[in-house]
Amino acid sequence: MSLALTKCSILILFLGIFIDTWTRIATYIVLALVILSNIWVFYVIFSACTPIEAFWDISIRLATCHPQAYWLSNQGLIIVTDCLVFLLPMPVVWPLKMRMTQKVLVLFLFSMGLL
Repeated sequence: MSLALTKCSILILFLGIFIDTWTRIATYIVLALVILSNIWVFYVIFSACTPIEAFWDISIRLATCHPQAYWLSNQGLIIVTDCLVFLLPMPVVWPLKMRMTQKVLVLFLFSMGLL
């Protein structure tokens, strides 16, 4: 939950900073992807096994749990949305008229969200 809310807050910050129409549209698209992917992640986590007790109690027979592909899709979605949030400010910062060291520092500041 904290990862999802952190990404959403970073994207809302970008909406306050970016003034170009295409950048704002891209930010809204990435924000929608983050929200939808986190809904999927929450679904997979909260419906891991049926009955839910089978998730931690292996003695329950006839339980059905999600295959590993569900868990891998969670990780893939989290990595993809992290990269999108990281790459979103790059086209805006790079053409700015400032020294190269300042550009690198600004890009580093925006990329702190990737960590």
